[in-house]
Amino acid sequence: MATDLRCSNVFLSKIKRSISFLILSILVVSNVGCSKDVEVTITTEVYNCDPPEHLECTSAIFEGFDLSYMNMSGASLGFANLSGVNLEQTNLSYAKMGHAKLIRANLIGANLTGAEGDDVIFRNANLTGANLAYAYFSCNSSRDCWSGANLTDANLLGSNLLEGALNGAILTGTTMPDGTIHE
Repeated sequence: MATDLRCSNVFLSKIKRSISFLILSILVVSNVGCSKDVEVTITTEVYNCDPPEHLECTSAIFEGFDLSYMNMSGASLGFANLSGVNLEQTNLSYAKMGHAKLIRANLIGANLTGAEGDDVIFRNANLTGANLAYAYFSCNSSRDCWSGANLTDANLLGSNLLEGALNGAILTGTTMPDGTIHE
């Protein structure tokens, strides 16, 4: 199994929502050179693929995928569109996520420890119980990055969320960067 996958400006569609299909799809795109605007369609039922050790998919569009319980630690997801993606319990620790879109994404219980990125949009995402300890996310003042995001019972201990990043977020029971619990 490959340990280093690189895709740029890739659109993956009509892929059954499971980790196996995602990994195979990236491999198929990788084999055709990841040219701009490649579209891959897979209709076969079952594939068994081990997850890669390093995933780099900048500018990829994963909208609507089910990537729950996947280990994406250290992934390079800059400019990726993860809107509406199921990332429940996914390990995104130390992921590089600059300019990624996670609008309406399901990040319940996800691990984003040490993840980082400028202008990452979490608008209306569900981060209930997510771990964002020591994460770094900035938000350009012209963007509404966290509006409607549910951070109930999330852990933000030691995180660096710059420029009023949490404006409009739901913070009930959230452990704030300074260790206090938000009421």
